[in-house]
Amino acid sequence: TGDSVLVVLDPSLDKDNFSRFFTGLTEKGYELTFRAPKDVTPAIIKDDVAAFSHVVLFTPDTKSAFIRFS
Repeated sequence: TGDSVLVVLDPSLDKDNFSRFFTGLTEKGYELTFRAPKDVTPAIIKDDVAAFSHVVLFTPDTKSAFIRFS
């Protein structure tokens, strides 16, 4: 449990298409951070500690499941 959420959003997707979902999370007190699937930062795990309480993946067209955790 916690309020930090990393949203991994494929660049081919329009963030506005999911605005209701993101707004709903924000209204419930979650802090959203966005990154692309192959971005190195922000790291999901840093120094063996989870940097986020939750991770949401929006990567339907990504051919590899490569997501760097540290």
